[in-house]
Amino acid sequence: MARLRLAKITLCCALLGLCASISAWASEYHGQVFFGGVPVPGATVTVTQGDRRFTAVTDRQGLYEFADLADGEWKIEIEMSGFTTLDDKVTVTANAPQGKWELQLLGLDQLLAQAQLSKTLQARPTVEAKAPQKKEAPKTADRNATGTAS
Repeated sequence: MARLRLAKITLCCALLGLCASISAWASEYHGQVFFGGVPVPGATVTVTQGDRRFTAVTDRQGLYEFADLADGEWKIEIEMSGFTTLDDKVTVTANAPQGKWELQLLGLDQLLAQAQLSKTLQARPTVEAKAPQKKEAPKTADRNATGTAS
């Protein structure tokens, strides 16, 4: 009887541990970013799920990788200067296919606006700690209009 009770407790603990581990499963997610079929290095890839946020930058072949994302739906955002930002959703699972993303060039008006914004941000003065100002030394002699001491 005691053995049967011990077996039931062990089985319940094992099932409880299995259920808890299901929510903690994680998978690798990776993909590649292109423009006109050519890999794009230096694009910023950000994935978010709730308050979790991870960022990667594409390598020379346009590849990015997230080694350990929780399985489920993630928002993905891909940014690169001169291109439109891609926003989409991806489902991360153990057997998820590699993501393939094609960037689109910004229009001329958008490029000019982006360049103007960049110029404005670069021209913005930085805040520096001000050094205490020196107090002017007290005058020891009165001076007349010619600048000579009286």
